[in-house]
Amino acid sequence: GNKDEIKEFDYDPSKVEIMVVDDDIVTRKLVGRWLTSSKYKIVACKTGVEAWKAIRKWTNEAKNKEITRMILSDVTMPELSGFKLLEWVMSDQNTKHIPIILMSAVHTSNTGKERSIQSGSQDFLVKPFTKQLLLHKIKTIMETIVSRSNRQISTMLRMQSKRR
Repeated sequence: GNKDEIKEFDYDPSKVEIMVVDDDIVTRKLVGRWLTSSKYKIVACKTGVEAWKAIRKWTNEAKNKEITRMILSDVTMPELSGFKLLEWVMSDQNTKHIPIILMSAVHTSNTGKERSIQSGSQDFLVKPFTKQLLLHKIKTIMETIVSRSNRQISTMLRMQSKRR
């Protein structure tokens, strides 16, 4: 049944919004379908510029939303590359907490991966990749975020109980 599947997550995928940025419609649709079939919410963008506008919109929305956001972006795109988008996201106080996974069929050498990780991305996927691999990488990042925020909450609770 459906209930058993949710147990393997420490978080609720339906509270996770993933932006899929790729100028290739096939990748956008396929990855989008994989993610929605796993209960994730998705926002699809054709270009880095379109993605940046959507990310800015995210930051203007209420912060207290119970939604965790993540970006999955292709590297090679017209106007604004995935590397550049990553740079913009990382250099903005309001967005630098958003995890990003870059993906590429072109930058498959270690230099592409290294540049991606050094620039602040959480991970790097070489295309073509499988649904299993993508979902595993997202789950790993999400569980890290969840455990980090749980630690922060328990630390805050401990501090409060000490004050009393």
